[in-house]
Amino acid sequence: MVAGVDRPPRDSPASDRASVRDEAEILAALDLADTVFEGSLNGILMVDRSGTIRLVNRAAELIFSRTREDLLGTSVDRLVPERFRTTHAVQRDGFFADPRPRALGAGRVLTGVRMDGREVNIEIGLTPVRTPEGICALVSIVDITERRIRERRQETQHAVTKILSE
Repeated sequence: MVAGVDRPPRDSPASDRASVRDEAEILAALDLADTVFEGSLNGILMVDRSGTIRLVNRAAELIFSRTREDLLGTSVDRLVPERFRTTHAVQRDGFFADPRPRALGAGRVLTGVRMDGREVNIEIGLTPVRTPEGICALVSIVDITERRIRERRQETQHAVTKILSE
């Protein structure tokens, strides 16, 4: 019993109406959660302890140029450049040994790999999420490729200006 709420007996018509209302509220909440998940501008993956991708949103599909069907049930390591995969596995184990929210990439550039092999500059946030199967990592991904291009242009312009002013 929820505090302050009296439920009718389970076999009464009022109970049937309450069940239908509860089910409708649950479906509406699930629909809202799906809308938020799919509508996020950030790519979102849910990855289990073994590195298997369990959930993918549309933005993640776009960032990595891969379909949801191609990603679901596969290793997140497919999205990590080959040269970083061993390190990534160790870092993933470290996250699951001490699961707490963390931002990755501060002060350095992280890269992911698209379907065609091109690399994409990304920032990542990790949040542990408890599921019936155990702790998973909710991975929020931002494509910062365009930002990095602008930063490099500004750095180049600054260097040219400095040379010309000497």
